[in-house]
Amino acid sequence: MDAFRESVKETMSEMEDAMRVRVRKNGAREDRQTCNMLWGEFIHRTTRPVDGIPDPQLLSCRRI
Repeated sequence: MDAFRESVKETMSEMEDAMRVRVRKNGAREDRQTCNMLWGEFIHRTTRPVDGIPDPQLLSCRRI
């Protein structure tokens, strides 16, 4: 579980470094790097049951 959570943290950190905002005002048409991202982590250990039996799976869901 520690390795899984660390991999999620590392991935999200890389994504955060790539965050941009579009500027479309007063004739400007550019993307500016912000390095700001809001995210939450929700860890699920099983998926929906298959034939009434829970299907083990480690999954991290994020809402950005």
